[in-house]
Amino acid sequence: YNELCVKLKETQLQIDRYSLEKAEVIGMTTTGASKYQHIIHLVKPKIVIVEEAAELLEAHIVSALNAGTQHLILIGDHKQLRPKPNEYDLAKKHNLHISLFERLIQNGLPHATLLIQHRMRPQIARLVCPHIYETLINHESVLVYDNIKGFSKNMYFFDHDHEEESNESIMSYSNEYEACFIP
Repeated sequence: YNELCVKLKETQLQIDRYSLEKAEVIGMTTTGASKYQHIIHLVKPKIVIVEEAAELLEAHIVSALNAGTQHLILIGDHKQLRPKPNEYDLAKKHNLHISLFERLIQNGLPHATLLIQHRMRPQIARLVCPHIYETLINHESVLVYDNIKGFSKNMYFFDHDHEEESNESIMSYSNEYEACFIP
């Protein structure tokens, strides 16, 4: 039984390797890259693209690299969400809360920053410019958003003292009080 299990695993590895070697693009999360690192090292992709790089710990990016990597492209926004290490004191002591992406930019690595935003209503964009972004231009598409139905304004701030609840199993937070506002 054990010998058959080993042979099955080896056969599956060869099938996966063959499939990946024939692929023009291989997509996976950094967790997947870490899990399947043995296959990545066999396939040796030359170009590695990492999305949301500003939110990832350096170790997660390194796990996606291999001996064949010639070009690493990091995509993200170093002015928004940072990595979330599990151990706060360790993160502060060793600067783990600063991503490789942000560290490279802080050290003068050439980079390109998008200047036109396509998502936020202009009212929200005004809150982040110039405090977070020196320049941020609203694309014409955000100027024609429909008004939010049932409200007299498209943006509100309200204050309350109902705390968020932590869900450790999915490392997330929720606030049922705020959720009750959504029809």
